[in-house]
Amino acid sequence: MVGSTEIYVHTATEGGNFTAQCFFDDPGERKTFCRNDCGFEDILVATSGVRAQRGRYSMEYYEEQLGASTITLYVSITKLLKSDSGRYSCVFGIGRYPHHIQKFHLRVEDAPTTAQPKWTSPAFSPTPPASTLKTTLTLTTPAAAQGLNQEANTRVQLYVRLVLVIMIIISSAVGLIVCRRSARRPGEPDEELDYVNVTNANLVHEGVREKILEI
Repeated sequence: MVGSTEIYVHTATEGGNFTAQCFFDDPGERKTFCRNDCGFEDILVATSGVRAQRGRYSMEYYEEQLGASTITLYVSITKLLKSDSGRYSCVFGIGRYPHHIQKFHLRVEDAPTTAQPKWTSPAFSPTPPASTLKTTLTLTTPAAAQGLNQEANTRVQLYVRLVLVIMIIISSAVGLIVCRRSARRPGEPDEELDYVNVTNANLVHEGVREKILEI
């Protein structure tokens, strides 16, 4: 405000732009934007007109405000540096005792940094087709391997049992035949041979009978 001695603190970011407002009431007086104690070497930009610029520093006001009790002067700094932090002043009037001074403090903070993710190329490893991978995983599972072993063992046991049954049947038949022949008396004709002799005799008898009928 005009005549105010309060010091404002402004915060800006490094690399950005900064603008502050100062207020005065006489458009024709000299307007100075300076740093620190506003010595000759501290003057950034000054003018008695509407606007002025030097390097990264500028000031201006809008002529539409003429006739108002107070006029807003905009002072700006572009492409801020960390070294721009410090005290600044808007000085209105000429001479060692200007009629009005407004001060403020600027604090320039570090620009925010965005961490870039580190990208690492993955090691190349060929991936087998899904069907092959599924089959491999299934066959190498302990439970599946155990099931296959049990099935093979069951088949072997069935084959062994079948062979044993066949061998028992054959052994029983052979044993039965041997026992029957051992129980037959010595010199007793074999029943099978008697059956063959009777059959041959019947055949001879039938032949003789046929001959008699023919005569």
